[in-house]
Parts: sequence; structure tokens; C-alpha cells
Amino acid sequence: MLRRLLITTIVTRHRRRRPTSHRRSPRRAGASNRRANGSTLPAVQTDRLEVRLTPDRGRGVFARVPIEDGEVIEDCPVIVVPEEQVAAMGGTILHEYFFRWGGTHDAGAIALGFGSLYNHSDDPNAMYVRKYELGILTFVALRAIAAGEEITVSYHGGFGERGPLWFEQK
Repeated sequence: MLRRLLITTIVTRHRRRRPTSHRRSPRRAGASNRRANGSTLPAVQTDRLEVRLTPDRGRGVFARVPIEDGEVIEDCPVIVVPEEQVAAMGGTILHEYFFRWGGTHDAGAIALGFGSLYNHSDDPNAMYVRKYELGILTFVALRAIAAGEEITVSYHGGFGERGPLWFEQK
């Protein structure tokens, strides 16, 4: 009986406290994280970048400050997915967020930081560089990016490459 009372008390107290990780940061005017169902996405931001909902592509990464042409936007450590495990990711949501990795691109990598949230564009304002020896993806501005502008990359992986992707572009 005493054990049940203690567990009930602990659970009840835990539910009442709102964890600090869920507290929202002050938002800029015009920055919207309202989902289609009316709920909001918690603010995720650094001093230079933030994740916001886009009108047509889900989440995206936006500049909070101006970024200069050639400037490193972000260095993202990666979790390398061995070649023999890449096929298993095909039927999961992780397939939408991983990068080809390794000299032959047979392995995969999940980028930490904001790395797996940059949206695709056929006319991107940023690119990523795979740094295999360091285990990171470096995102670099291809041109000046204004504060409030979405940062996009080409999912084709090569400079100026075009072609079909695994999703329908909007």
C-alpha cells in the first residue's frame, strides 16, 4: 500500500511539472510554427538558425541572421549507418532524412543538429560537404542568405545535378 502511494505521488508530481525543454522561446513576428491541424510546433532555434513550418514542405531551416556567401552555416556530426543496414531504413521514416555516405555512397548517415531538416531546391542557396574523416556534414552558403530566408540544398548531392527524386516536388 505504501509503495503504491509513493508511486502515485511521484507520478502525479511529475505530471504537474512542465519540463524546461518544452518551454517555448520568444518568437519573432511573422515566424509561424502553426500546423495544419491548428497545433503549434515548439520553437527550435540557435542564435543563427531556426526550424519553422513551411506552407508546403513541412519543416525547414531558416536563417535568423544574414549569412554571407561562402560562410559555414553549420557543422553537423553524423551517425553512420553501415552499408548492410541501409536497406532496412527503406521502409522507415529515417529514409526521408538520411544522406548517402562513404566513398561509394553505399553506407548512410543521419545528420544531427539541423542537418537532416534542410529542404530541397533545384536552385539551392546552400550546399553540403561530406567530411568522412571527421564524421560531419558541413553546410555552406552558395550565396548571401537574408535573415528569415529558408536555407535549401540540392538533394542530388552534386553541384548542378538534376533529375527525379524519391518524392514529389511542390
